[in-house]
Amino acid sequence: MKKKASLQITLLVFLIFGLILITLFSFYSSNKKIEGKIFAFGVFNPLYSEEGNTEFYMQDIGKTALIKTYSSFARDGDYVGEVIQNSKGEFKFEKLNEKRDEFFAEKFKENFESELSKYPDEIKNKISGKYSVLVSEGKVSLKLNEYKISKTSSVFGVVYSPNVEVNFRFNDFGLISFEELYGIKDRCKDSNEKAFCFNSGIKDFNVLISEKRDSVGNKYDYVNFESKKEFLSDSGFSNIKFGFILN
Repeated sequence: MKKKASLQITLLVFLIFGLILITLFSFYSSNKKIEGKIFAFGVFNPLYSEEGNTEFYMQDIGKTALIKTYSSFARDGDYVGEVIQNSKGEFKFEKLNEKRDEFFAEKFKENFESELSKYPDEIKNKISGKYSVLVSEGKVSLKLNEYKISKTSSVFGVVYSPNVEVNFRFNDFGLISFEELYGIKDRCKDSNEKAFCFNSGIKDFNVLISEKRDSVGNKYDYVNFESKKEFLSDSGFSNIKFGFILN
């Protein structure tokens, strides 16, 4: 009877140990690393929860930073290869700025850090200065570098290194990439129906073309863009507006 009970206990121990190994293998195979001394069921949920919270804050702060960056970038013509303003402060959009993605990433970081500074230290300490920003063709990728979550107790210690990355696509927010804008501008500049051409190609902005005169009386077309969507800013909800001279 004792041998039978001992056998049952041994089998139960091996069964539990096997389940733990399966759980750890599944956790590791999802491209996330876990290092620890002793593992126990129930320890993973707090780690997942903290990862989710961090990703949520990055997403929330990143949205605000994206809108602020895009608004000033479009208004100031930072996407333009060479900004030469006329007496009215208007400029032509003849070519794309080759370093537009780098400039956008730099301004995005500035706005991101500005928004992040409004959050509690617990959040700031996890994120501030510990991320990289990559911008390419209307997409901003925000990734935490060397992010680790640790949990310890008297019987175990775990270090969890998740890959936390959030992406922001201009089109998802009712914005247009500057590469797409350049292509539409080139296609519509010689059209007999310029306003119709622009509005047909751009779904998220209302486009109005007005005829103006320069300082010596020469006529030129100025393209005005106003987002159909309103965005929350420090001063409340407003549309994104910008424009350029159609060469």
